[in-house]
Amino acid sequence: MSYVQDIKKSAKEVIRVELSEFQGKSYLNIRVWYKVLESDEVYKPTQKGVTLRLDLYPEFKNAILAVESEIDKISKIDSSQKPNPEASSPNREMPPVPQ
Repeated sequence: MSYVQDIKKSAKEVIRVELSEFQGKSYLNIRVWYKVLESDEVYKPTQKGVTLRLDLYPEFKNAILAVESEIDKISKIDSSQKPNPEASSPNREMPPVPQ
């Protein structure tokens, strides 16, 4: 197995992206791994994930790039709809100052 990269999902889980080999064939494996003991750095795989034959990688990559384009659009919409915390409302009352 050829380790590639861990992406921290939470304090107890990582998403591990790796190249693996099974019966002489290579695969891309993207799977959630969990920490066995909180004080330890040992992780074990879960059933959550996907394993792809390498010949499917170009199609998978294209799908990720297409989704990335949509994510960019959503991110722009989401950021434009967030209220500006620095903008103050002229009708907003100030809370009383404690004495």
